[in-house]
Amino acid sequence: MANHKKQHWMVTGASGLLGYELCNQLSASGRKVSALKFTNQLGIKGVEEFVVDITNKYLVKKIVEQQKPDIIVHAAGITNVDECEKNPSLAETVHVMGTRNVAESAKSKNISLIYISTDHLWDGTNAKVDEKTPPYPINTYAKTKLKGELAAFEIYEHTLSIRTNFFGEGRPWRTSFSDWILKNLSKGSTLNMFTDAYFTPISTQFLCQFIIELAHKKANGIFNVAGSERLSKYDFAVLLAKKSGYSSNTIKKILVSDFGFSAPRPRDMSLSTKKIETFLGRTMPTAAESISTLSLTTQKNNQASNS
Repeated sequence: MANHKKQHWMVTGASGLLGYELCNQLSASGRKVSALKFTNQLGIKGVEEFVVDITNKYLVKKIVEQQKPDIIVHAAGITNVDECEKNPSLAETVHVMGTRNVAESAKSKNISLIYISTDHLWDGTNAKVDEKTPPYPINTYAKTKLKGELAAFEIYEHTLSIRTNFFGEGRPWRTSFSDWILKNLSKGSTLNMFTDAYFTPISTQFLCQFIIELAHKKANGIFNVAGSERLSKYDFAVLLAKKSGYSSNTIKKILVSDFGFSAPRPRDMSLSTKKIETFLGRTMPTAAESISTLSLTTQKNNQASNS
């Protein structure tokens, strides 16, 4: 473990929801961290920040050669699915060209590479898909993320791809899915949540812990890293309300077809976690366990209800 703490990690997309939490956890454990971001200041003690456009091959190569990390976590990407559909060339550039640049730099220096993939890679007709299920993406976001994953493996066999769907506490510049739900619950606003869109969510705190553990075990190939429970977006919101001490009366049931998305969405994005559970020898966290990692207002509300 002492050697693990001496490892130098580089994180792309460091100002994103996952990237920020990963940098925070790594730094808190005493590891050296180089954070690559496009905008926004992380301000994490002990984390060295660099403004790098990953689509610039020269800049990526230069920073990797300068910093000499042992592990690169490639978390940069465009997470807005509709934005990717509206601007496919940008999605292709970031997700494919950017990944190629990172993978080539990692290979040139024999650096372990971890690619953050997605659970959007299928058409949503099957539940709890495993790592061997052939992808069948139906939107630009998923198609380009898959092409990025394939490019990483094509360039560098020592790659770990993590397919996941995560939530967590956002940053001032970016509100997360769970933040948005909690904000509306706190105001008593109506929340329209899908009863026919399923996923297996995991908190960023847990996800980062698994990323670090898989890296230490030198895992390669594809791993689904997700929660153990398949639930709808509606059920997730109701559970979040319950765990945070808010009423779920304002959460309304709707269907995906009721909403005017620009990009088609898979109705079922749930992932099988049997492979990682076998690899690590334990079960993945439930949705409630993941929610428990958030800073919630349960105590405040309980105090108010007891007064």
